[in-house]
Amino acid sequence: MNLGIITPNILFRESLRSLLENCSLTKDRYVILKDVTSQNIEELDVIISDYKLIKLEEILLNLKIPKNKIKDIEKILITERGLDLLPISSFHLTRPFRFSELVEALHLIIEQ
Repeated sequence: MNLGIITPNILFRESLRSLLENCSLTKDRYVILKDVTSQNIEELDVIISDYKLIKLEEILLNLKIPKNKIKDIEKILITERGLDLLPISSFHLTRPFRFSELVEALHLIIEQ
């Protein structure tokens, strides 16, 4: 499984990537793409992002990804407290969240 982290916050991306790479529970189950680009985005199975879903989809469309492919990619969205409009088909975590919650969401995706 290929996993990408899409965020405007470089520190958050690198911290999250480092934590995931050091997590022994999921270490052999996925590959984290260092940089998500238009060349490798179609390889993604899961995206972790702190963008709102509409903004994330806009970014993916700008990378020339077809809408049907965007729907096929599982998304774990990190949202702010009090956000009422959450996507039905995506996983979401509310800030602040525990790293174990993210690992649990990844396990659920892997099991599907």
